[in-house]
Amino acid sequence: MELAAGWQDALFDEIRRATEADPRIVAVRACGSVAAGSASDWSDLDVAVRVQGHAAGEIASAAWLSQFGPVWATDASASSVRSVVRAVYADGRRLDLSVAAAGPARVAQPPALSRLAARTTRVRFTAAMAVVRAARGDALLAAHLALGFGRDCLELAVQIRDRALANNHGLGDAGAQAAQRVAVLLAGAGDRQGCYPAIEGLAALYDELAATVDSSYAADWSGLASLLAKARHALATPV
Repeated sequence: MELAAGWQDALFDEIRRATEADPRIVAVRACGSVAAGSASDWSDLDVAVRVQGHAAGEIASAAWLSQFGPVWATDASASSVRSVVRAVYADGRRLDLSVAAAGPARVAQPPALSRLAARTTRVRFTAAMAVVRAARGDALLAAHLALGFGRDCLELAVQIRDRALANNHGLGDAGAQAAQRVAVLLAGAGDRQGCYPAIEGLAALYDELAATVDSSYAADWSGLASLLAKARHALATPV
């Protein structure tokens, strides 16, 4: 689904209404390119929130952000004064939320995840940012992010190989195949036309490897699919 123009303003209106109804929040404002009036279709929405007491970690969370739509991927960080969560929604919207406390802060850390779940969350966010950077014409950062995605795939392949060796199953050729696939995919990631299929191919490889590491792994590239559809539409539309 193609995002409507001005989605950043619409999302900020939703956030503003939610903060007005939340007694923990004392102030909210848009910042970045949206506040400056220079946002493009590929700009994210930057929002700064100030809260009372120890609520920073509660607001800077996927749980709080999910009231505005399905949160597909996140990247979180925290310091002694603020919590920051960067979110990608399943429809491709992107939000950077910075939450600071009005008084002494006690920042809540994100919930612990299994190693594979934590990697998957990070990988999704990396894949999304690679598409965004490529769409914005930043081939260098797009390739750098794609390289990181490929490395995650290779690290899963190493886990699978090491497990096979520990169980006396031999090396097999799965690791070599994964290495070859990553190399071929990354070879074309230096421009927009090549970056999109590279990220798509790495996502497919990641699914195969992750399912081998953990049979309960559930693939979900909805946010990536939304961004890729938007990016390819932009490529096909004459300027």
